[in-house]
Amino acid sequence: MKAKRAEAVASVATKLFGTNVPSDAVITESLERATDVALKSDGFDAALRSAVEEDLPRELDDGTMQRHPLAVWCEMEMGLRDGQRLSRREPTTLAEAAGRLAKQTGLAEDRCRAQLQSFLMLASQPEAQRGGRGERAFLAFQAASIHLWCRPRLR
Repeated sequence: MKAKRAEAVASVATKLFGTNVPSDAVITESLERATDVALKSDGFDAALRSAVEEDLPRELDDGTMQRHPLAVWCEMEMGLRDGQRLSRREPTTLAEAAGRLAKQTGLAEDRCRAQLQSFLMLASQPEAQRGGRGERAFLAFQAASIHLWCRPRLR
């Protein structure tokens, strides 16, 4: 999967930059969770169920977001794969994510979809619009470091 991703990125980069970009020159990254690392998406089913059943609070600053069950679930079920190293998950649709959330919580898929959509819209707003002071949206995960290997140009 990693090799396929690198090939796809290299192909797009080659088209964008008008020069051959080999797949072994593709960026790699290390990721860090933005939510509380002690919380796992499958370890708090009752809290997650409540977070889906209840209306979202009007104010969710980043500190509150870090511990919010839907933030943890979105990060670990939609954004990141937790293995020996964190890696990005393949993109998913809202409908697919709602189906997985419904299965985990036992709630109606329509409710899960509506709550996920509301939560993601809220999380995309700057913190200052969610009751905090920051100017940035809440990131479900953050790139801790990015590595790029550069090679001399072949003539």
